[in-house]
Parts: sequence; structure tokens; C-alpha cells
Amino acid sequence: MFLTFDAVLIILFIAGYAARYVHPRHLWWLQLVAVVLPFLSMALIVPVVVAALLGKWKLLGVHALLGVLVLIRFVPFDRIRPRTAAVSEPLTVMTYNGKFKDSIAASRTGSARDLLDGPNRPDLVALQETYVKFVGDQIQLYYPPDTTWFVDDFGYTTRRPEELLGDRLYQPILGRQNIEELTLLWLYNETSRESAVSMTRVRFRWQGREGALYNVHLHSFNLKPWRGNKKGWHPQFWLEMLRAYRRDFRIRAYHAEQLSLLLAQETLPFIVCGDFNSTPHHWVYRYLKGGLHDAFGEAGRGWGATYHTRLPLVRIDFLFVSSAFQVHTARVAAAAFSDHLPLVVTLGWRGE
Repeated sequence: MFLTFDAVLIILFIAGYAARYVHPRHLWWLQLVAVVLPFLSMALIVPVVVAALLGKWKLLGVHALLGVLVLIRFVPFDRIRPRTAAVSEPLTVMTYNGKFKDSIAASRTGSARDLLDGPNRPDLVALQETYVKFVGDQIQLYYPPDTTWFVDDFGYTTRRPEELLGDRLYQPILGRQNIEELTLLWLYNETSRESAVSMTRVRFRWQGREGALYNVHLHSFNLKPWRGNKKGWHPQFWLEMLRAYRRDFRIRAYHAEQLSLLLAQETLPFIVCGDFNSTPHHWVYRYLKGGLHDAFGEAGRGWGATYHTRLPLVRIDFLFVSSAFQVHTARVAAAAFSDHLPLVVTLGWRGE
């Protein structure tokens, strides 16, 4: 029984570990296993202890090799490197899948002010799963069905893109008078435009130099078994769920490929952030990171999980920067507006 348990655990660990390197069009189910890779890694401690007690030295050798893989994946080597001193006036950027479900009337004097109007308030704020509405000279932030917040309450503004049809801008980017241009972009499914997701790009100016910020919310899971599952454990439901997950992983990978092409054409120093619906152990993360710098991976502290607010277990919200930027700090802030937590990063120009 012990050897069977250990064999299954090792197979699952290898599958989750390999997910970062295998495109979801091949062996897509590896992406599912990757979600629990950190916990599989911790579970490997159990057979190590048992093997030591039983004197299974060959098995311990196998686990020693797995331990090396765990160290390679989970030890934050980027944080060990010497860092430059923080600048006195950094560029502070926040990415937040902030749905602002709570009453804004109550929130204005609570955590919203702490988050957006404190001493370290962001210069640029990228929001997902919400929209701004242009009403005359006013800009209102909405989360359906009944939340309204006047953007300029905390000194922020944004711009209306020329491509916008109607008065609603999804995935908005707010700034403190430093946004010069906002462009609306789309990521499409490879077979149709049914699963298109919008994203925004702003051209901003900071310390006399221009940069670009991309706000992304990659394709999410449309079928969630913990919501509205009226079929219980019926096999048909789970077959439908697996088919949906297979499709969702592939769509997300295709969106990531399109995003990578857009970033490759960018001529300005850039930041790309948002809700990627992927952990650092997924193919999408490795593909998009490429030669970019993961802000929390380099300068964060602790686990860094951003989902779910009630019990943060996974890191799916990221901020990447091109080589022109130096990451100084990265932290997951406390907030109670959403099922995600915000990521706040301070940056400086590299070499300054």
C-alpha cells in the first residue's frame, strides 16, 4: 500500500512539474495537476519519512532527486541576488481583480481609502472584471449590478480610447494625471471570436520618460463545479467539465501566444499585469514570462498567493516588466472587495 501511494504521488508530482513545459494542446490535463504542485511537493515528505524508517535507501535516492527538482522550482533564487537601493520616488503600480462588490458608500472610509489613497497609493491602477463608464465629464467605476464609484474621488483619471464603441471600458487603467493615451485591444480564440477577451494598453509618462502598461485578464474557466452544480457526482457532469477545462486551457494558451506577439512589437519599456488565471507552474506563465521580470518572483516576500481572498492558496495575478525597469518591492495587499487580492509593485528605471 505504501509503495502504491508513493508511486501515484511521484507520477502526479512529475505530471504537475512537467505542465510548465508542455503546451496545453498536448496532454492538457497536466495543467490541472499543476494547480496542486506545491501541495504535492509538501506531500512528498511523508514517503521520505516512511522510507527512512523502513530503511528503503534506493527509494530515498529517488526522492533525493525529486527534492532537487523541488528546490529548483520553489527556492526564490531571484530574490537572493543583490538589489539596487530603492528610489525616493518610485513608480507604484497596482493590479487588482477588484470587483468592488461591497457598498462603496461604506468603503470610501474603509479599505478603499487605505488601498487607493494611503501614503503609498499607486500611480497606475490596472483593474480587471469591472468597467468604467464615461458619463459626460465624469468617469464612473462599475461592478454590476449596483456599484458606482467616482474615479476622481481619489485623484485618478483615465482616457477614452478611440476604438471604444459605447460608453463602457472594461479592464480599465487609472492614473494620476500621467496617462497620455489608452488603446483597446482584443485577444481572440483561434477558431472563432466567441471567446474574445479585451485588454487595455496605456502610454504613460514618468520621470520624463515614456512607458507602456498592458492590463490583461486571460480567459477564465466557464464551468465551475462549485457553482450551480445540480448534477452532483453524475458522471456526465464531470465529463462535460473535463471537456470544458480542456477547451479553456487551450483558449488561454492561444490568448497568451497572441499577447506575446503584441509585446514583441512594443517599442516602449513596458509593464504587463493582470489576472492570468495561471499559476507559476503552468505553461502560460513560462511562455509569457520569457525574458521578462516577474515582480513578485524577484522582490516579493512570502507565499504571494492572490486567490482566494478567504484562503489565499494560489498566485494567479502577476506583474511582469521589461528589462528597462528595476523592481524594488512587491507585496500582496489586504483588501475585501473581491475574491482576489491586489498586487502592489514599486519600480524604478534600471541604471538610475
